Amino acid sequence: MSARASPRSAGSCGTPLFWREANPTRGGAITEFCAGALQDDRNITVSRHIYVDDMPTYYRMAGDAERLTGVEYEKRESEKRAVQAVKAV
Repeated sequence: MSARASPRSAGSCGTPLFWREANPTRGGAITEFCAGALQDDRNITVSRHIYVDDMPTYYRMAGDAERLTGVEYEKRESEKRAVQAVKAV
């Protein structure tokens, strides 16, 4: 664990629930969570898969959600930040 990132787990059993990373270059913080940790996850849908080029070979993705490599995702996020910066001026 680093000073920038911290995992959080369930107090009673230690099950990993989420990971929060301070990331000033991305506008604050990133929180990744386990969808299965939610009480009512029936309405959760996958809108996109990111960093698919880093995915282990044994993973399989079902459905037709958008798939982005790390380079594609980082480029898109960079473009979004640039647009937001222009709007803020």
